Amino acid sequence: MESQSREMVSEMMVLAGRAIAQYSIENNISMPYLSQAPGEFSDEIIENIHNLSLSKTFEAAKGFSRSKLSVKPSMHAGLGLKAYIRVTSPMRRYLDLIVQHQLINYTSGLELLSEDDIKSRIKVNNASMSKINKAIRQSAEHFRCLYFKQNRSWKGEGVVVEINGNKILLMIPEFAMITQVKVKTKVNLEDKVKLKVGTINLFERSIDFKPL
Repeated sequence: MESQSREMVSEMMVLAGRAIAQYSIENNISMPYLSQAPGEFSDEIIENIHNLSLSKTFEAAKGFSRSKLSVKPSMHAGLGLKAYIRVTSPMRRYLDLIVQHQLINYTSGLELLSEDDIKSRIKVNNASMSKINKAIRQSAEHFRCLYFKQNRSWKGEGVVVEINGNKILLMIPEFAMITQVKVKTKVNLEDKVKLKVGTINLFERSIDFKPL
C-alpha cells in the first residue's frame, strides 16, 4: 500500500509538471523548463525495459543523459514529454518557488519575471546545485556509517551488478546502496554475495564490506 501511494504521488507530480509546462507555453509565461536528451541504451535493455534485472537496471541508469534547465521548452526524454516543469516542491527547490510565484502573478495580473530574470535564477541555481548534491550525498553516507557502527554484527546480501576483474560492484537492496569488494572466486552478474561489515571510517564516511 505504501509503495502504491508513493507511486501515485510521483505520477501526480509529473502530471502537475506537464500541465504547468503546457499552460506556461500557451500563455507565454517565462519559466525554468527541465529537459533531458535521449539516452544511450542497448537493444537488450530496450526490449526488456519492463523486466530488467538489477545488473541491467544499473547499466540502464548509466545510459541516461543529464537533465538541463532552460527558459526554452524542449523534450524530456526520460518522462516522454515535449515540455516539463518542476513545480511541486517550493520548500525544497528554489526554482519550484519561482514557478509558483510566476503562476500567482500571472493569474493575479501582476508583473512577471522576464526571460532574462529566469535565466539569471537558473544560473544561480546551477552554481549551487553541486554543493547541495554533495551535502545530501555526504549526509546519507554519514548516517549509513552511524547505522553500521551501531550494528557491527550486521550480515546480509549484495547482488552483483558489475564485474571488473577481481573487483565487483554489489547492490545492497536493503539499503539501496552500491559497494565495491574484492573476490577470490569467480562470480557472475546477478549472483548474491553474503557480506559482513569490515572497517568503518566515519571521518571519510566509508564502509568496507567483506564477503563471507
